[in-house]
Amino acid sequence: MGKICMVQEKKFPEYSFQTKGTENLTDRIN
Repeated sequence: MGKICMVQEKKFPEYSFQTKGTENLTDRIN
């Protein structure tokens, strides 16, 4: 999940900010 978080931060900085503590949402976006 850490890797996905990093990738999401670079691809979708806005989403990363919104889903800071929501790993489920981050996984769904991917």
